[in-house]
Amino acid sequence: GGARPRLLWKHVRSLGLQHPSEPFDIAVGPRDGLLYIADSLKHKIIVMHPESGKVLRKMRERHGEYLLNSPCSVSFSPSGLLCVADSGKSRVLLLRAADGRLIRQLGTPAGPGGVEGGLIFPFALCAPPAGEGLPGGADGGVWVADPRGRRAVCLDGRTGREVAEVLG
Repeated sequence: GGARPRLLWKHVRSLGLQHPSEPFDIAVGPRDGLLYIADSLKHKIIVMHPESGKVLRKMRERHGEYLLNSPCSVSFSPSGLLCVADSGKSRVLLLRAADGRLIRQLGTPAGPGGVEGGLIFPFALCAPPAGEGLPGGADGGVWVADPRGRRAVCLDGRTGREVAEVLG
């Protein structure tokens, strides 16, 4: 045998969050280039500058329309809305990224015992690009993986209703 290739890693920079923290997902803002981090343990979305590591703001209302409970996933719609899988409250929220204002809630929690329909534990999100030919692809929907519900669904971005289901 010949020489085995060596992998060399170079540490560039660490961007730290205050501990304890539980970052579950991260997305880059398509318009501002900022990092949007779903911190499940602290029940908030942290907005951070990617170069300085400075926390610019935290999205979490203490009272009001959306008090987050274990957000597990973040994604952006083609129109730039921030999609948040708020797993602890079995829902998906569409927020305006610039100020965190609630635009609308998508989906409804499942009934007792996980009755047909509704979300149990929305965990991962995907907002398909416009024109992809998928349900929700015309900037009208968000695909949601719901592992405890044993399915994935597409929620209409305007009405919040389920428009497609796979693995159900």
